[in-house]
Amino acid sequence: MMANACMTLIDEQRYISWGLPEGSTIILTCNPSDQDFMVQQEDSAQATRRLKINMRADVNIWASEFAEGYGVDGRCINFMLKHPEIIEGANEKGKNGETLAKGNLRIWTKFFDSISGIPSFDKELGLIMNLGMGSLPQEHVIIFTQFIKNGLDKLASPEQLLTNDIKWSLGELKSVIKDGANKRQDIAAIMTKRLLNYAVVNEGSYTKKMVENYAEILESGMLSVDLVIISLKKLCTKPKFKDLAIRPALLKLLTT
Repeated sequence: MMANACMTLIDEQRYISWGLPEGSTIILTCNPSDQDFMVQQEDSAQATRRLKINMRADVNIWASEFAEGYGVDGRCINFMLKHPEIIEGANEKGKNGETLAKGNLRIWTKFFDSISGIPSFDKELGLIMNLGMGSLPQEHVIIFTQFIKNGLDKLASPEQLLTNDIKWSLGELKSVIKDGANKRQDIAAIMTKRLLNYAVVNEGSYTKKMVENYAEILESGMLSVDLVIISLKKLCTKPKFKDLAIRPALLKLLTT
């Protein structure tokens, strides 16, 4: 009924005796009717009164524009950045034609909230599995527990890397990213994204030491070069980080 009542407003931007201001745009959101949602099927009259855009969840956007500022546990943000396929691959077909399990960022965020108070994930794997199995696809919970067993929940946080002595920070990064043929590009990418997101959200509280630490980490060659360049282009528009662009090593990256 609500959809029918809105049809004239959507189509003509007016209703009987009043209209929307010139240049107004009406944005509608709904779940798709061809999946496992309890939605009312729309008819052709409704469908022809609007332009349709299919949206998909993006883990990078969730991590940068929501999770960091909302306060999602950093260990859990790292997991999502490591395994975006559990969300972005939802409802697609696997290599053998099977339907991949459906992931949902909303329920994952609730799950992350429920376990954020656990100091050591590896010591409470049973509890974590029990909390996850009732709400999340079983195979996704197994991937999460494997992430913990591999020690990836213990990656240093951006705050630790930026506030500790730089020698400690670089040593910590080298121990998990490694180098040469053994370099973990996946971890390098996670740390690059986390540092950038943290910088954007917490710019106002950055000290000179934190900016200097960040600059030396970017110059270290351990992070993902393409993502470092993207980070620099975004950071150099912000007052706290504008001097990064005049550091020789970073300027070289931006100009090559």
